[in-house]
Amino acid sequence: MNGNQLLYWLSHLGEGTWESFSKSIEQLAELQEQQEDFLHNLKARVRFGLSEIGSVDFFPEKRRRWQVIEPIFASFPESPKCTVLIGGRSPAMMERLSLAVHEAQCTIKEEARGALPDQVTVLGNPEALDVLATSIRIERSIDYAKELIPTFVPIEEYLASAPQGNIMIGWKYRYFDLHSCQWTPDRIPRTVCECISQYGRRMSFLQVTRTKTVKLPRREAIYAAAMLARISIVFYDSITKTLRVPMHAPLPDACARLACINSGKIGSISNGMVYYSPVQARVARLILTSVGQALD
Repeated sequence: MNGNQLLYWLSHLGEGTWESFSKSIEQLAELQEQQEDFLHNLKARVRFGLSEIGSVDFFPEKRRRWQVIEPIFASFPESPKCTVLIGGRSPAMMERLSLAVHEAQCTIKEEARGALPDQVTVLGNPEALDVLATSIRIERSIDYAKELIPTFVPIEEYLASAPQGNIMIGWKYRYFDLHSCQWTPDRIPRTVCECISQYGRRMSFLQVTRTKTVKLPRREAIYAAAMLARISIVFYDSITKTLRVPMHAPLPDACARLACINSGKIGSISNGMVYYSPVQARVARLILTSVGQALD
């Protein structure tokens, strides 16, 4: 599937339901991608990928709706001569950008990402990048991390506002092992229990105390469990500037987006871990603080 064509179409629509998003992928998928299991996995990968690279917001709590983000040139103070195009795009906008880049004496770099839209990076002096953004009427952020902070909901807040709930009776259960960072059918107290119905519906619960269980989104539930147990599951290497996250405990959407855009690429998977690199120390600190993890 062509990721550029998908984002062009989604940008044209602007927003919609999960059904409209799903149909868009089905219509653009190649013949060899139409097999049911492959298509199901493709939809999931593209959904999380588009969120991670800052193209589309998804709102599972609002009847599973999505909305394309307005185009932004995202930069960071640590690398002021580089900016990444995020948000929606159209063929006409990309053509304007291609022409304006040369006039502003900047350099554009486009990198294919398969089922996701191309990574578009522009290099130039900060003043030239300002001129470029103004000329094609795209918002410019000189510190995208600072602007993204308001979208972060600290794990402590998620936990404090989580409604109490009871584990679903008659559903299948699996528990998250904080030491192996794997799911297991074996019961583990004081961790995340994911309940799965016979129809595939999933709900996540966290046992906070012996008598209190709360309902949380799966990603946030895992990090809340790690915070309560004081177990580190996310690691940052300040020398290589690499942020390492368990594959089965992906970062919440806003944190994953910041790591991806700061590093300039989507996370790479190896040995059960997702690696983001290079991630600046300031950005890593923001992410780890948000998910209740300590920065070594």
